[in-house]
Amino acid sequence: MNRILFMDGIIKSLSKGKLLQTIFSIVLKGVAALGVILSVIGFINAFDIYKYLNFGEKVVHLIFQNLLGLGTAFIIFQILWIRSEDIRKEEDDEYKAIPISKYFIKGIGEALAAASIISGVGYMFSTWLIRNFSPVSSPFYLRSLFQPDGRFLLGLYSFFSALIFAAFIIFITYLLAELIIVQVEIARNTRELKGKK
Repeated sequence: MNRILFMDGIIKSLSKGKLLQTIFSIVLKGVAALGVILSVIGFINAFDIYKYLNFGEKVVHLIFQNLLGLGTAFIIFQILWIRSEDIRKEEDDEYKAIPISKYFIKGIGEALAAASIISGVGYMFSTWLIRNFSPVSSPFYLRSLFQPDGRFLLGLYSFFSALIFAAFIIFITYLLAELIIVQVEIARNTRELKGKK
């Protein structure tokens, strides 16, 4: 019967060994690599719209959108790779899913924060340098509030909004990760206290 129930060994490996951590570490690295590949493809395809832009718009688009996009992908790649290594090296023999969720939540927050800040920088300079920058894509159409131009204030607003959003995301995700750790410590301490009675 044990030969037929071949899943028994796999389930035990997930429960007792580091298989679960290894799998998710590899998956996270795969996601990181896929993000870079997709960004490179997007970078190449973005040149299709260059025929509709003047020289100045091409320079701004290349530097503050295409190159920043690649830079963002590379930074997120590093974050996810580091967090995947944290998952793989975790030495918690008692819990398997907890270390994965802890580092995964932190990695997602760090990646979102990095993307937010870099997008804010790109949006700010694009607003300042592209003469016919459309206010339709601007948050709350603030450009119309600062006539006759308003691009400078809108650019600053976009950048500082991105910083605030990044800080908020980091705070929330780190808080969630720490709450998970605290719950684990409470469970351990409670079990130890019961064992001493």
